[in-house]
Amino acid sequence: IYIVNNKGGIDYVNSAMAVISGASHDQFISVNVFELTTYKDLGLSEKIKAVFEGESFSLQEVEYTSFFSGKTTVRNIIGIPMVEDGEKKALICVEDITKLKQAEKELKKAMEIKSQFISLASHELRSPLSIISLCIQTPCRACTGTSTRNRKNTWKGR
Repeated sequence: IYIVNNKGGIDYVNSAMAVISGASHDQFISVNVFELTTYKDLGLSEKIKAVFEGESFSLQEVEYTSFFSGKTTVRNIIGIPMVEDGEKKALICVEDITKLKQAEKELKKAMEIKSQFISLASHELRSPLSIISLCIQTPCRACTGTSTRNRKNTWKGR
């Protein structure tokens, strides 16, 4: 969480946000979010400016590279208008979903491997089952057209 004033300065940042950004508290609050290239490139500066006009925003799965550390994370970002001591401000909530997105990629890969295994296993099982089925059907075909008693005798080895 961080709070932006109407000039783009940061009035407050919690420790979790500093960790996500890879910056110290002092570094983070020294930034003007309206001037950050990364914010401009993502359209985030404009979204935050719109919060001062009363518009909330929500950005999902934003890939963001930190200005300070160069660390890339995937984030959900929400901007909410607020007023503190009569001054309009923007409350920005950030959720780091990097680990979640990584887990989703790993799950997708595991599902692909499982699918390949099942496909291969079913093929490998089908081949011997086809041979077994053929071996069973052959004597039965030999019995076709004979009487029931003759079929029974054929199966008993007579």
